[in-house]
Amino acid sequence: MPTNGGYTAISAGGNHSLALTNDGHITIWGDVTMGQRWDAPTDGGYIAISAGTWYSTALTADGQIVTWGLNDVGQAAAGIGHTAISAGGAHALALNPLSAPTVTGTPPAGSIDQPYSYAFTVTGYPAFTVTSTGTLPEGLILTEAGVLSGTPTKTGSFTFTVMASNSEGEANPLPVTVEITEAALPSTGSLDFLGPIFGS
Repeated sequence: MPTNGGYTAISAGGNHSLALTNDGHITIWGDVTMGQRWDAPTDGGYIAISAGTWYSTALTADGQIVTWGLNDVGQAAAGIGHTAISAGGAHALALNPLSAPTVTGTPPAGSIDQPYSYAFTVTGYPAFTVTSTGTLPEGLILTEAGVLSGTPTKTGSFTFTVMASNSEGEANPLPVTVEITEAALPSTGSLDFLGPIFGS
């Protein structure tokens, strides 16, 4: 059992326990008759730990699950692309956030020769890429992150379709229309003060 400090997480199993150091190394103590320590990882870089009855799991920063100990019913299976783990008695859970993207948004109108920026709301994991078909307003670009920006150089109504995709699939296409108008003239204020001068 460790007596020093520097740990950020602990987990108690059936007959053994785990502790995670602040640099991602795993310390194990307790019963080892079922392999709770035999194949335990000795490298660092782990962000989460969970101890089961006779086995343990650990999660790396890039989403890889590492398991060791008793695996009589498949409870110590590994995997990738996960964000959380939990070890039970004879089963384990892992959260996998993989999902095809979605894209939503209604860009506002813009004015010619005036800076413009609008970010579409895009969700999905892993990383997605946003593209478009159709005609963007002249002077504007759509980035792969889903930001429509630039300085419009032509008035008119521009219709295009925004799409997003990743390794899990594609978002439903989003039809978009952006109106670009002439810039509003600056206000000159009221001329009522001229009334007394001209007798009106």
